[in-house]
Amino acid sequence: MRISKTKILEKLLFPLFLVNITTSANTWNILGISIGQFIFYFIIIISTYIIINTQYKILSYALIILSLFFHLTNLFLESYLLDGLKTISLGGIFFIVGGKIYGENPKLLYKQIILFFLISIPFMICQITGVSSIFMQWNTDYAHSIDVLDLSEIGTFKLIPVYPTLFIELDELNYQIGQGRPSGLLNANNILSIFVLIGVVLNLITTKTVNVRYSDLVVICILVLTMSFMAFFGTLLLYIYGFLFVGRVWRIKSLKLLIMLFTFLSLYYFFFPGLFKVNFGESKFLMSTLTRGLDIANALGFSGINDILFDQVSQVGLSFSEDSSYSQISLILKSEFLIPLLFSVLFITLFYLKRAILFKKVRRKNTREFGIFLFSLVLSQFAIPYLEAPSFQFLLGFALYPLLKKYWISSIQKKSIVQ
Repeated sequence: MRISKTKILEKLLFPLFLVNITTSANTWNILGISIGQFIFYFIIIISTYIIINTQYKILSYALIILSLFFHLTNLFLESYLLDGLKTISLGGIFFIVGGKIYGENPKLLYKQIILFFLISIPFMICQITGVSSIFMQWNTDYAHSIDVLDLSEIGTFKLIPVYPTLFIELDELNYQIGQGRPSGLLNANNILSIFVLIGVVLNLITTKTVNVRYSDLVVICILVLTMSFMAFFGTLLLYIYGFLFVGRVWRIKSLKLLIMLFTFLSLYYFFFPGLFKVNFGESKFLMSTLTRGLDIANALGFSGINDILFDQVSQVGLSFSEDSSYSQISLILKSEFLIPLLFSVLFITLFYLKRAILFKKVRRKNTREFGIFLFSLVLSQFAIPYLEAPSFQFLLGFALYPLLKKYWISSIQKKSIVQ
């Protein structure tokens, strides 16, 4: 059966986003041409080609024109507002194309992300065990320690020191962030954790059987290797929700996945006892949670909490600064455009609920999967500022698919013609 050019491009887009994340962060170039920038322009061209052949053709042209206008204007009149409008207009293109590709075919995203995990896991094991510095070349997390990787050395293929971790106890461990919290094929563990949480969600919402699938093993394995509190917390919430509030299949499957999770954690502890104790230690927990919590509290005007939690803040030390932002939520709360942003979020939420009701009525299909996927994306923004990332905007199209009425109405009409 012949596959159309558009279908091939649709399958190519998500892998290109993943490659772009790492190449852009490392500022790699060939003959002076930025690899990340080249791939990004290619992504824009492909996205534009896909949506100009859809029901949102006119809107796509408008977004392209607006994006070019704001981009050129911002070159001469730099401002936070123009930069934001440029991001929104370009992000709108990624949002629409993401909804187009995955709204009617979420299994494609599920298959692609599982394949990405399968490829990533061997690299993560090599990173954790410290097989070679080669596997650390693209990990920008090392820049948190200037003595290991200076900001100016990112993308220079500097040899990063690695240390043994297999069966190494805490008192003998030389902890390195790239080994304790590997980044896989991406440049940073925090970014990887977002995709891991997304994979956990997709793995559950696409399940139709209580039997254990190979994808269950893949998802739980990479979740444990990533060692992300945000991913663990989101996963536990999802499985508890599935166990308590959804049908029999989800209830049994959630329980099985929880058992698998604790089994894999036990195996991790057996092979990497020192890393396990560090990653689940008090200092790491405070660094992961307290920095985000205090950041949001300070953005809301509750800076006095810093004094109340003085001892805990002292343990975090240089990892926390009141002048920095550690999550997208805090960035929004600190924004000078907070009121317009809140009204925009409220409007979109109400519009989404209205469209979700219509979606259920017209499609006679539950919107639970979209809601759970959206929840995971929102939750991830409490841990890392990633809303402006094109890959995030692309996936947001699937989460907010009920908003894209022309797509699912057209899909119904096509099915009616076939029948």
